[in-house]
Amino acid sequence: MPIFLINKIASKLRTTLYLRYCSWILFLFFISTVAWSQEEQPAPLKERNPAKIKYAFRMEQSAKELKWSNIYYQSFKRTNETSYLRLSAQHCINAIQSLNETQSMLSKTTHFHYEAKSKKHQACQFYITLQKISHRLAQEHHLENVDSYGCDF
Repeated sequence: MPIFLINKIASKLRTTLYLRYCSWILFLFFISTVAWSQEEQPAPLKERNPAKIKYAFRMEQSAKELKWSNIYYQSFKRTNETSYLRLSAQHCINAIQSLNETQSMLSKTTHFHYEAKSKKHQACQFYITLQKISHRLAQEHHLENVDSYGCDF
């Protein structure tokens, strides 16, 4: 058999093997791509755990309310205007109610429950301070009792 014929056959054999090798690689790549695209995607954040989102939102909301309460209290101390004391008390009440709802929605076995309870206790103490200050003023400026807002001592 002539050499050029052997070289031609060998060349065709190499090309055929190379094409088979490449086709297997492409086939495996295609299969892996299809398999990965069919995997279940993780749920959006709101569907994952709504209790955590509500907890974080409510804790942030109550912290903002307490911040505003403190700002109005500082304004009352500077100016002695009772409207600032009323605004401070109202924001403190909003924070207490938000913390009370947060605490009630959580199980007592989680540390989040006790964290909300601790923050609520601090807010109640601040409201009591506001109430004591209001009792030094005229009768029409007295604040309501703290027990009606979820503070239990």
